[in-house]
Amino acid sequence: MKPKWEFALPLPQSPGPHLGKGAFRASKQIFHSINNQLTIVIGKAALPASKTNDLGTRQQCEEIGAAAQKISQLLNEMAAGQ
Repeated sequence: MKPKWEFALPLPQSPGPHLGKGAFRASKQIFHSINNQLTIVIGKAALPASKTNDLGTRQQCEEIGAAAQKISQLLNEMAAGQ
């Protein structure tokens, strides 16, 4: 049984001839929009981390921020590969 997160079909590395330039621009806009939302998540996680004295809360906020930064990095790598 495949994990839920594994894709059944390989994802294309580029828009390919079947999608055209419009799809390429659209995917860049989607990457940009997702990165904008991740910036908000990173900031919202950093704020309580900087204001709390609770080590557990701080670590959880830092984990959220680090995960959002990793997703942003992966999206940038995907966008650069298109």
